[in-house]
Amino acid sequence: MAKIKDAVLAESLNALRLSQNISFEELAAKSGLGVATLKRMLSKGEFGELDALVRVFTALGLGDKLMQGIRSSVPDVTQSPYFNANRQRASKNPEILTPNAPSWPEE
Repeated sequence: MAKIKDAVLAESLNALRLSQNISFEELAAKSGLGVATLKRMLSKGEFGELDALVRVFTALGLGDKLMQGIRSSVPDVTQSPYFNANRQRASKNPEILTPNAPSWPEE
């Protein structure tokens, strides 16, 4: 997986942590991450994997806003004509040819 690095986001999250008067130790307890990991994340902007970033957002009370942002970015597939269509799996029987399938001449 790709590593996430964003110095501006780190600065904003650290400022939010300070405005809520949360120590690194308290944030570590809330997020389940180590103090050294949090310091690296919030000072250098090195977030590592996405789950660590989600844990920090949640620990700072931003979990709902994060989910709203994610939901607004994902298209609503329920509006697709294929969503609840009467679809069937392809046959596993190799002798059954699908319509319009190319057929090979016999030798």
